[in-house]
Amino acid sequence: MEIHRAPEPEDVNFSNVGVPESTIILRKFITYFVAFALICATFVGIFFLKQTKYQEKNSRATSITISVIITVVNINMGKIIKTLTHYERNYTRIHDQRSLAIKTILSQIASMVLLTFLQNVIIEKNFYGRGGLTEAIYFLALTNAFLNPILKFFDYRQIWSLIKRRYYNRPDNKLYSNQK
Repeated sequence: MEIHRAPEPEDVNFSNVGVPESTIILRKFITYFVAFALICATFVGIFFLKQTKYQEKNSRATSITISVIITVVNINMGKIIKTLTHYERNYTRIHDQRSLAIKTILSQIASMVLLTFLQNVIIEKNFYGRGGLTEAIYFLALTNAFLNPILKFFDYRQIWSLIKRRYYNRPDNKLYSNQK
């Protein structure tokens, strides 16, 4: 028999207490699989962009485009993983936060480090040349330094909800006005 300290009452997700452990494990597997599928889809997209780089001979523009795509995918993947983690229905908020942190860290490392490494070193065998690993890491660092805060500040979902809210609260909107 194992004895564990009980979690604090405000930490318990009471709506998830009755969920069987097998369901939680299955849902965790599904969330990891979806995150892996998103990373694979990003890899395929970047691979095709690399192929066009060889045809167009414009490696800087392609490297910047790839860096922007990776940054945008990372931001959206964080939001997707957060949604998927809540789908797991963990018993406590600490388990939710730990699961979210693990998935976010793994997906960020996989998309930023592994994708860049696989594309430049294994497929192209290009470490230091033009369009190689060092250039890819340089542009990825630049886009993460500038684009990440801008995209966090101008969150498109929040802007869209503000637009909808202003539309529905207009005085000339007959759809949701009080009917007398």
